[in-house]
Amino acid sequence: HNQSSISTHAPNPNTSLHPPYRSSAYTSPVCRDTLKSFDKATVHGLLGLNAHPNDGTPGYYPLSWCKEFGKGRVYYTSLGHREDVWDPTWKEGTKDRKNSPEIAHTYQEMILGGIQWALGLVEGDSKVGNIP
Repeated sequence: HNQSSISTHAPNPNTSLHPPYRSSAYTSPVCRDTLKSFDKATVHGLLGLNAHPNDGTPGYYPLSWCKEFGKGRVYYTSLGHREDVWDPTWKEGTKDRKNSPEIAHTYQEMILGGIQWALGLVEGDSKVGNIP
């Protein structure tokens, strides 16, 4: 879990996100393809897990990263697949909601920070190679 001004509001994914959500970030085909081409030496890690969410295999599993690319900026997150992660009012008070409304507010702030950074509206650390 690496923090930058880009991800100031990011939750600790090891303790804040409901476990089935963490694992869903690694089961979608798009995320699996992204992981196949992920190179931690070419990005600035913002959020990651130290073990695979499904089987506990040790390693670095990225959830969010950024990098500068040519004259532009790239911000990526694998979070946001389920409505309860990004909508604080979705099925509030029911058993269907796995994460708290606070997580949704935090997620919205994290996404806004990433977008603002990508647009060059805020500064943030994007130095590559910060992932051990």
